[in-house]
Order: sequence, then C-alpha cells, then structure tokens
Amino acid sequence: MLASLASLVLLVVIGGAAPATAAVATPVPISTTPFAIRANYAAYGTAAGRLDALLPNVTVSAVMDDANYDRRGLCNTDSIPKLVGPLTGFCFNDADTTDCHTFPQGLTTTRDATGGEYDGRQLIVTSWYQKSECGGDYDTTRTKVILADWDGDHPNKYRKLMLVQPYIDTAGNPNFRPYLLHASGISWYGDYLYVSNGSTGLEIFDMRKIWRVDDTGSGIGRQSDGSYESAGYKYVLPSVGTVRNAGSSPLQWSTLGLDRAQLSLVTTEWIETSGTRHAVRYPLDAATKAFKAGSDGLVHATQALNYTYVHVQGAVSHNGRWWFGASSPVGMYYWEPGTSARMFAWEGWTEGLSYWEDSANPDLLWTVTEQLDKRVVVAVEQSRYS
Repeated sequence: MLASLASLVLLVVIGGAAPATAAVATPVPISTTPFAIRANYAAYGTAAGRLDALLPNVTVSAVMDDANYDRRGLCNTDSIPKLVGPLTGFCFNDADTTDCHTFPQGLTTTRDATGGEYDGRQLIVTSWYQKSECGGDYDTTRTKVILADWDGDHPNKYRKLMLVQPYIDTAGNPNFRPYLLHASGISWYGDYLYVSNGSTGLEIFDMRKIWRVDDTGSGIGRQSDGSYESAGYKYVLPSVGTVRNAGSSPLQWSTLGLDRAQLSLVTTEWIETSGTRHAVRYPLDAATKAFKAGSDGLVHATQALNYTYVHVQGAVSHNGRWWFGASSPVGMYYWEPGTSARMFAWEGWTEGLSYWEDSANPDLLWTVTEQLDKRVVVAVEQSRYS
C-alpha cells in the first residue's frame, strides 16, 4: 500500500509560491518532420539472450529486498535555499554524498513507470556516471542507477546496479562491458528504462532483466573461469535495445521526461553559451509500453519546439505544459502553450526532472542535485512553479 509522503520524511516548509520574474523568451513551435527516430527493442538479442540463459534473473522486488545502503531523511536544505516549500525528499549516505568520482544526473520514478508501484515497490531512480579520477575532465569509466525505496511499507534502503552492454567477444562467448554514459537523462515507462546516450540516442533497459553476478571480484564481464563479475556490484542491468536518430535533424538527447497525461517521452538539448535548440515529444503506446511507430517503422515526433534557454539540466512536460530547469543562468522556465513563458527561482546544481502524479496529494516535481558534499533528492509542488 502506498504511504502518504508525510509519513515518509520530514516536510520542510520554506515559503509560499515561487516568485516569477518578468516574461522570458517563449518556446516556438516548429515542424516535427525532421525528428524521426527508430526504436529497436531487440538490438542486443543474441548476446543478451545467451547471457540471460546463463545468469540468474532477479526481480526488482528481490533486488530491493537485498538493498544494502541506508538512505537518510531530507538533508542539506541549506544548499537549496531558492526552492520553495514544502519540500520532501531524502539524502544518500555520507559516502555517496561526498564521492568525488561519481555524479548523479537523471531521475525517474515508478510513478512514471506505472502511475504507482512496480513489482510491489514505489521507487525513486537516479542515474550516475563515474570518472576515473577526482576533479578535472577525466574519462567516464562506468554508469550506474540507484534504486531507492520510497514508501512506508519497506525500509529506507537503496541498491546500486551497473549498466552493461551485452556483446559476443572474440572467443565467441557472450559477454558484457560497462557503459560509459554521462546518463544525463533517464525515464521509465512500463518495463523499459531509457537512458540518454547523448547524440547517439537512447539505450533501452528492461527492468525484468536484472542479472545476478559474482560480487567478490573486481573484474567486469566474463572471467577466465567462466564466471561473470561487475567490479563488486551484485546486480547488473543489461541493455536490450536502442533508440537512434533517423531524421534530418539528429537530436542530442540531453534530458528525458515522461508525460503520463499526454502519453509521451520528451527530450531537450544542451546549449553551452547561446543559440537555439530543440524540445521534442515522442508518442508512447499504452498497450505495448513501447514507442509508437508509424507504418514506416519510424517513430515520428508529435511536438517540436525551438528554445534558447542555456544550460538546461532537466526538462519535463505534463499535459502539454513544460518545465525547463537551467543551471546558468539559474532558473526554472515554465511554459504553457498559448501563454508567455515565465522563469521562477531555482537551484543551479539540480539535474534531471520527473513529474509525480498524485491523486491524494499535490503533484510534485522531483530533481536530484550533484553538488559534492551537498547532494539531495528533493521534490517541490509543481503548482508553485506554474
């Protein structure tokens, strides 16, 4: 049974409605024609199938029963003074809050996936990339997701899963390697978890396909004795498919967000200093839980916008309304078609956004901050930012 948010964590009340600035540049609708994509939900079929037969499959519920990290209540609110309460959320443990190798990026929830629970669990999911060294522009060495319980029926725990790519190695063995994704966008619908792979597109993961591996070794993939390791991770989440640009205007896929009210996945692009980028909406199929393809096999965008907001770290839409969270200049841009866009005070370290529908409580906007030593997973009431 889903518990009310008030029973889960301390609600921090910081003020009334967020103050909006004067109107800002409004997104401009453009043609959707250039933004076709191709979704393949069996891109890694041979390798994934052989590994699936070799490695134990574990359900999400079983993974969470084995969760081995304690999450804390909402903390570090001094690092998010501009967010208008009431706030709700949580913090990771001290090690994950202060780890200078790993950084949280995207955020999604089981409210995206099903409108409630998945496999009996209500979860907040964040994507993280890991660098080889602290500080500087070092190489990404792996990508993970953290599944955190968020209901009153289970302990306040979380578990880490490494994201891996199945392949057939030169010896003909099924194998897997770590993904080296920035993972700036993540979204969950049905059984499928979508993770941004930048200008390449999206990687698709199936939450029914979590593999148990040997967590006693430091290797990744198949070992000489035929066992499989994942650098100490007990569970890996393998990709099953891909989404690739197929139109004349390839997208960057910097953010991902799910709109359950207007069933679709939305994405935006990063702007470094100035210019125009795109926000695009793609239809999802309520029956198959996959992208809805046309008769030509391609998925065609149903909405496309030009916008000029710089450093958008997270974006989400709900029933046609849009929110763009930007880090420099810092602001939450809100736009509803037929009106002028507005900017609300926001926090510069926030990353991905997810819209949380709630029939009994105010709808929320969830985000995660990546600031070292001050990380927090936090939600605000969407009505205060619209």
